[in-house]
Amino acid sequence: EWHHTVVDGADSLNQVGRPLSLAIDSGDKIHFAYKNSSDASLKYTSCRSVYECYGLMSPPPWYQAQAPAKVAEFDGDGLDIAIGINDQIHIVYDDNNSLNQASYDQINNSWNISESPTKSTPHTISVEIDSDDYLHIAYHSNANEQEDIAYTKYSESSGWGSTFTVENHLNGCGIPGYPSIALDSDELPIISYACDIVPGLQLWVAEFDEVMSPQRYLIDEYPYPDTNGVGQYSHIGIDSVNGLHISYYDSSNSDLKYATLGGTGSNNQNPNTELSNWTVSPSTGSSEGGTELTISGNGFSSLLVSEEISELPEIINRTWTNSTMDDLGGSFSSTDVDIHGNLHISYYNESSGDIRYILYDGQSVTKSLVDNIGIGTVGVGTSIKVDGQGGVHISYARLTNGNLAYAYWNGTNYGTGLPISWTTVDVDSSGFIGYWPSVSLHNGNVDIVYEDIDNK
Repeated sequence: EWHHTVVDGADSLNQVGRPLSLAIDSGDKIHFAYKNSSDASLKYTSCRSVYECYGLMSPPPWYQAQAPAKVAEFDGDGLDIAIGINDQIHIVYDDNNSLNQASYDQINNSWNISESPTKSTPHTISVEIDSDDYLHIAYHSNANEQEDIAYTKYSESSGWGSTFTVENHLNGCGIPGYPSIALDSDELPIISYACDIVPGLQLWVAEFDEVMSPQRYLIDEYPYPDTNGVGQYSHIGIDSVNGLHISYYDSSNSDLKYATLGGTGSNNQNPNTELSNWTVSPSTGSSEGGTELTISGNGFSSLLVSEEISELPEIINRTWTNSTMDDLGGSFSSTDVDIHGNLHISYYNESSGDIRYILYDGQSVTKSLVDNIGIGTVGVGTSIKVDGQGGVHISYARLTNGNLAYAYWNGTNYGTGLPISWTTVDVDSSGFIGYWPSVSLHNGNVDIVYEDIDNK
């Protein structure tokens, strides 16, 4: 259940909260940094209880909420808040022509402001803090009418570090923007961003090595004649095995998109060598499956674009080949790619009333009957996810009774010629409720979201 509470709504013009950033400290306390446009100020507040944070109940008469405090003058466009060692609060923001850092002095109840010596006009800002309490900062810079993605470091003990150019128009990026930063297990920065070129936006990733030399990789684009593209408002994260995860905006289809590169467990992996593992969802914007199931791509690497590192990027032309996987039809299909680059597909076969499964390793096709659910005209939907151990999870609805069903195969017998053995169960049998499911995996748990037809 979602709970809503007003953090700061006292301004009569309601010009607060854009831009906004929040962070959560070790005690689950939420910290907010945001702009008040009415008086051009940077404001900060935090919530200390269920009354302020979650609005779970009305506060008692004696309770006094923490009032938002003014941190500094702020008439820029970008900010980000981060929590350091000992829950130290840091806010990095732009002040029209400079990059500033504000840290909270808990003893004196005041803010210490530090201005970067490198003059620029920063816009979008993204911050990560390493184990030594250094702030790693990626930002969109407009210095001397030169659009760049820049990177720098800051610590209270050492001050500001050198500034490095991540991307600019000299690399063929056009107008770069929307940076987001994450640190790998070696605490080296990996930055996602957008390039605004002709004909449209592209999503890129830059990875720094030990000598702070960025390598750049094109992750997603739409070919001409599309003139909108993808990559705005990107946000990148890295998991415990160095897997990369990026969410971003698809302006061509007004969709939220997600790209992931499965981790290898090794430090500082090269995204370009792992192109077969990049999964972009949805692959071509909104999709609801079709009457025939096909696999496209001249090898999985051609689904994406790689770059020859030179003065200007060289884009590899895509060559597509189509392979029919089931000539009897395949509605309500769902796909996932495992850590080895194998393609897994679930779908509904209308002619037989079956839920079916296909595994394609780029050379051979393995087919399997998952469950017979009956022939019908009501859309059922399937959803598939593959876990890190190769286990396959499929959620779907049974047309015979409307139950939400779940099938699991542990990945054994693959390549042996022996049949695949599925375990199927009814997850929810309280009525016609299991339509259009979506399955996901989290911390070893299987989560399924689905439609309740009976109760809407």
